Amino acid sequence: NLRKISTFASCFYKIKMKEMILGAAFMIGSFATVFAKTTNDSISGPVRNVSTELLGGSNGIGFHYDSRFKGNSGWGYGIGAGWGFSQSSDFFNNVDRYHNLSVIPRINYLLGRKNRKLELGFGVNLGYLFGKQEYDTYKLVSQDDGTYYFDFDKHVKKNRHQFTYFFFGNIGYRRQANHGFVFRVGLAPIFGFGDSHTVDKFYLVPYLGFGKSF
Repeated sequence: NLRKISTFASCFYKIKMKEMILGAAFMIGSFATVFAKTTNDSISGPVRNVSTELLGGSNGIGFHYDSRFKGNSGWGYGIGAGWGFSQSSDFFNNVDRYHNLSVIPRINYLLGRKNRKLELGFGVNLGYLFGKQEYDTYKLVSQDDGTYYFDFDKHVKKNRHQFTYFFFGNIGYRRQANHGFVFRVGLAPIFGFGDSHTVDKFYLVPYLGFGKSF
């Protein structure tokens, strides 16, 4: 009888252990499925953000809207507005003072897990430049002894209005949660075709951005 009881207890223990293991495996599998579904659901829609950008493709300061096509990584797009100001002068009373208002479309790709991303992008700054150009003009005056000298003639002020553009890239770091703070920092290669409406050299300009994702 003791042997039967022992055998029965051993079989019962094995059955219970199998049931417990299967039950635990089922619970773990169910939890993992629910967790994965919850995680996917939380980022299934595109993560968007609004931010302020200094320098870079904004050519001064810019305000931007950015969105992923899906989730918080991969391909996305952005559209923004920028404002820039420049002023220069020299000893000869040559003064250039300009404002530039621009529209800035771009595409980008975020590579990385969780909130820390490598940001790669390309865009164009389409601007309207307006301002004033001032300079002195001189006339050549002859003297009785046959020599010449330049004498002040007048001070000229000209209004300038012009369409401008340049292309730029983005290579940098982006910290972007699904909902919360956005931080961007990196370098923007800037270039154009060298005509009178764009830059005539290649520039590497830093950029810095802050915003909020939702």
